[in-house]
Amino acid sequence: MTKQPVISVIIPVYNTEQYLSACIESVCGQTLNSLDIILIDDGSTDGSGRICDQYAEKDDRIRVIHTPNQGHYLARGLAMEKAREAGSEYIGFVDSDDWIEPGMYEAMLEKARAENADVVECGYSFDYPDRSRKWLPEEGTFGQTEALYRLFATRNGHDFFWNKLWKISCFDHFEFPDARAYMDACITYRIYAGQQTFATLDKTFYHYRQTNQSIIHSHDTRLLSQWVANKDKYDYIETQMKEMLPPDRWTEIREKQLAKCVYAIGRNWIWWNGHSREEKKENRHYLKEMSAFLKTHTTLFGDSSWAGSLRCAAFLGKFPNRLSTTIARALKRRTQKQNEIRYYDEAPAK
Repeated sequence: MTKQPVISVIIPVYNTEQYLSACIESVCGQTLNSLDIILIDDGSTDGSGRICDQYAEKDDRIRVIHTPNQGHYLARGLAMEKAREAGSEYIGFVDSDDWIEPGMYEAMLEKARAENADVVECGYSFDYPDRSRKWLPEEGTFGQTEALYRLFATRNGHDFFWNKLWKISCFDHFEFPDARAYMDACITYRIYAGQQTFATLDKTFYHYRQTNQSIIHSHDTRLLSQWVANKDKYDYIETQMKEMLPPDRWTEIREKQLAKCVYAIGRNWIWWNGHSREEKKENRHYLKEMSAFLKTHTTLFGDSSWAGSLRCAAFLGKFPNRLSTTIARALKRRTQKQNEIRYYDEAPAK
């Protein structure tokens, strides 16, 4: 780099050879030129590391760091140190299998400076192989309490790192955890709680690629992290948010988060029998934890306003045994075949 950048864009990379070039090119092609682009090759075993090096040779804004595999959160933490060394004012995050529109960072930086915002958020598109679905925030500028309410109140959630521009000071007293899945949901609201001004843009700048290899399409013990993340958020709402919001708003976000917890439990239940015997033994305490949560917080079949799939999850999840997980898996196969219940269009995640 020949001069101090305005924004450091952090891209953790792990075995995304198929999509990596499109990702890097979308960042290099930004209309805002003052970027520090940090590629963290997190122990990739395919050609991703080579691709990173090739782009670094062509663009002096790109820095590549090769590390043993440690998970993308620790990779982000390492890149954050490099961004501070570069003197960047703001931080952006892009996942290496996604891509962004050319004007994303210019528009977000303009908004951040105009509103003196700690965080700026934009819309995004879930890009499936055969379709796309957009999420757009209401454009505006908000204080801390309103921003936290909106973070929790949104149906699908928008507590991702990558559709936001962050002042680097947001991370002054923060360390990324040693975690590998679903932890944005555990982290974002905690960072929000330490900031004052938030701005939003009703523009779709970020493209979140969904593939058939995503864990939403298969069994994976990382689904347990989705449960942990949603349970943490529920606990935060119960213990920290009650005094911050009017009773009706607090009840609203509490009930919405309860439904998300039940949804996470349902996903774990339907995929549980796909785990190995060792995985089941190691993680069985999570089943008991989920069951105890449902018994404490829901009626036998959950809320009458919930969809049938969610009410089924509320019931079966109260019984942490082989019969209930077998029934859940069978119901999933049946409804998938009939194309009647679409669990996974409700809350896409990698």
